[in-house]
Amino acid sequence: MKKGPVLLLEFNELVPSIMERFMKEGQIPHFQALYNASEVFTTDAATTDPKHLEPWIQWVTVHSGVDFDEHGILQLSEGHKYSGKRVWDVVFDAGLPAWVCGSMNVHCSSEVRGCVLPDPWSGGATAPVPAELSHFYDFIKSNVQEHTSKNPRMSRSAMFSFAKFMATHGLSFSTMMAIAGQLIRERFGNHRWRRATILDRLQADIFEWYYRRNRPALSTFFINSCAFLQHRYLRNYDPSQFQVKPTDKEQRDYGSAVLFGYRQLDAIVGRLMRLVGPEATIIFSTALSQQPHLAHEESGGKLCYRPNDYGKFLTAVGVTGWKGVEPVMVGQFHIRFGDEAAAAHAERLLNSLRLEGESAFKAYREDDSVFVGCIVNRKVPREAYIENPATNERLGFFELLYQLDLVKSGRHHPDGMLWIRTPGGEHKVHRDKVSLCSIAPTILSALGLPSPPEMRADVLVGAQAAAV
Repeated sequence: MKKGPVLLLEFNELVPSIMERFMKEGQIPHFQALYNASEVFTTDAATTDPKHLEPWIQWVTVHSGVDFDEHGILQLSEGHKYSGKRVWDVVFDAGLPAWVCGSMNVHCSSEVRGCVLPDPWSGGATAPVPAELSHFYDFIKSNVQEHTSKNPRMSRSAMFSFAKFMATHGLSFSTMMAIAGQLIRERFGNHRWRRATILDRLQADIFEWYYRRNRPALSTFFINSCAFLQHRYLRNYDPSQFQVKPTDKEQRDYGSAVLFGYRQLDAIVGRLMRLVGPEATIIFSTALSQQPHLAHEESGGKLCYRPNDYGKFLTAVGVTGWKGVEPVMVGQFHIRFGDEAAAAHAERLLNSLRLEGESAFKAYREDDSVFVGCIVNRKVPREAYIENPATNERLGFFELLYQLDLVKSGRHHPDGMLWIRTPGGEHKVHRDKVSLCSIAPTILSALGLPSPPEMRADVLVGAQAAAV
């Protein structure tokens, strides 16, 4: 019997307790409907080490069916360094189409049959397929990577190309109205944070457009807006857990931010459930979740800093020979060199920079690239300077960097939500935690495809049917 399609909803880092509360309050009816029709699991990321508890690691585990010890992917935009099969590669190899929409650290080791939209932090390691998706990818990448910048670098020609692309690839009337409403709100209040949900709407529009045309056997849909909102505004969602309390103005501006984000995702859940229909298997996964970030509370909360201009910053501290810079999460960025010796020199130099006698940056080298971020998380005096031992220079801290307008409120938690709705399936809650490695073979089982030998974890739902 022909298997129905599979939709993997990748809603990064949603929190079980928040989801439970909003479902009980009737705020998110489409999530409730999906939950009621699903077998419900809690996934375990199998690590509590903050260095390894990162979504760009765990999503590779979800897609490949192997854990970090085997795939070894540690940073964003490094997905291509693991050459093993992902679930979509198995689908491609079977001659079936897939639609990989925004999945984190995406890489294809097989010939693409269908569409691939890389995540906005991929740095070009994987190109969009078909090439026309570059119009959307470039726009999203610019907005996501530079969302903290006061001077976004998107050119008018790129904006025009994006608008033209969207007009012919599914832009909905509701999204146009949401964009207009957002622009009006920004003129009369502090509502820029809502932009993340506008990007979700745009991505849902193109997802539906390509889905209807290609009818993929497997599709993935990744969005990060609520993870972003939680990292910033868990403090506003529940101030009682934090020593540093929001001001009255901050509560007016951000008190409903987390609820707003979940309700926006709920609308997308309803839309995609209608799109794929009852014959599809829907797998909802968060990979991780979040919890209150309570470190640094006694010193005013965790702050973050980022270069005003990457080129000027690198020149000022003496880094040379770089070919490009790719911002990623918050204050971190990749520096691409094309030369391992130049990258090694930059790594040593950046790690030597000091602020009031303490390390100011942490840099890691991967071949000819350096991944770096400012590790200063406290309030920095306006007159502070960065000391460069290599040149004995003192550089004004705020001449080179700016403070992001946030106090970090959420940090990662290894538990994740996993709901699996199969055609004709029943609701069941499983109490024992399961491995993220089980998601890939469960997807392939739902498609009636065998798993590669490296995908050794148990199939969670439908194992007996798949074995027949």
